[in-house]
Amino acid sequence: MKYCLILAVALVSLASKCDKNGAATYSLNYGESATLAPGETVATAANPEVGFSFVGVTAESRCPTGVNCVRAGEVKFQLITNDGITHDLQHPAPNPREKAGFNLPNGDFVKIEKMDPYPSAEGQIAEGQYRLTVSLEAGDNRN
Repeated sequence: MKYCLILAVALVSLASKCDKNGAATYSLNYGESATLAPGETVATAANPEVGFSFVGVTAESRCPTGVNCVRAGEVKFQLITNDGITHDLQHPAPNPREKAGFNLPNGDFVKIEKMDPYPSAEGQIAEGQYRLTVSLEAGDNRN
């Protein structure tokens, strides 16, 4: 009986880390980072109702490694907040003096850290291979 209870608690704990489609959901505190695959979700630790999902990459124009390019390029992607607002973003940010990211409805700032993998001359990156790394900053630390 004791082992059944332990197993039940472990299964409930594991299920709480996934949404109804089986995609992982991460809880993020200020100053922490998370790496998301397309379809995965982040909720703020302070308020689990505030969060967003990484929808996917919409355009890839970064200069592949091993290739000489006129410009470095960027990767464009979409995130959608829990309140249904879609954010079209790019990394690096269009203005080098600004942080790449967006504000959540509660005023917290989601900073875009990086998008992996970086393109190479060897071939295309499949949509499911992309990983977006983000961090969470308190609303008053956005400068």
